[in-house]
Amino acid sequence: MSNNYRILLLLVILTTVSCKRQRIASKTSEARGTTAFHPIPLPERLVEDLDFEYLTTRSKLSVAGKLQNIDNASVSIRIKKDSVIWLSVTTLGLEVVRGLITPEKVQILDKFHKVHLSTTYSALTGKLGFPIDFQRLQSILLGSLPLVPAGPTVLAHTEPQGLRLYQEQPPLRIESLIDTSQKKLTQVEAVDQQTDNRLTLFYSDFQALQSYLFPFAVQIHLSVHPKLAPEKTEKSSIQLIHNRVEISTEAVTFPFSIPNNYKSAF
Repeated sequence: MSNNYRILLLLVILTTVSCKRQRIASKTSEARGTTAFHPIPLPERLVEDLDFEYLTTRSKLSVAGKLQNIDNASVSIRIKKDSVIWLSVTTLGLEVVRGLITPEKVQILDKFHKVHLSTTYSALTGKLGFPIDFQRLQSILLGSLPLVPAGPTVLAHTEPQGLRLYQEQPPLRIESLIDTSQKKLTQVEAVDQQTDNRLTLFYSDFQALQSYLFPFAVQIHLSVHPKLAPEKTEKSSIQLIHNRVEISTEAVTFPFSIPNNYKSAF
């Protein structure tokens, strides 16, 4: 797959890696790498999630990849919680990408190359090289835990930056760093244990959004071993900076249609 289309797929990650977040019971295994995780009682309200019906943002987007970079493009994002994610990316005043993402499928228009992508999550996972679904995409955007803990205990490790939570949902191994003073997620590392492909997220610049704190800065790093050359590593990164974020109970629109002269990406 060309890097142009990988960039499109990376943009999908923003819109936000089962269309419902699954509840994961903790295991009682112990050390992973250099960090020891131990069962502890599940804290009340481990992460405070944003409660909303509709969310809109006006943001700046930068993407760095092997063959293509996007520097400080404008992006508008609209979300109907658990139902629809819509995005529009513009550069130099021209819309270059528009996306419509639902729990069933992903649709992206590359308006510059007149190409469209319409795919399921299982096909997208194969192309991207990392397990992904609607709820993971939404969690990435909102700064929510990718997996909801279940049971009376969790595997965790206390460190100066907060509580580091360990979870597994095969093939994924996930470590989440939580600022316990603000009940906010600040870092996530998800590793596909079959391929060693990695997705790392960093959340910062928390600002008040009504009665909640919302991350106005998100950094995403993806490290993938290509199927045809698994000894190599392809790295891409995304930075999303929100200039404005609003939540509302009033419905917003999600305009999207595929022109007849657009070709399929694959």
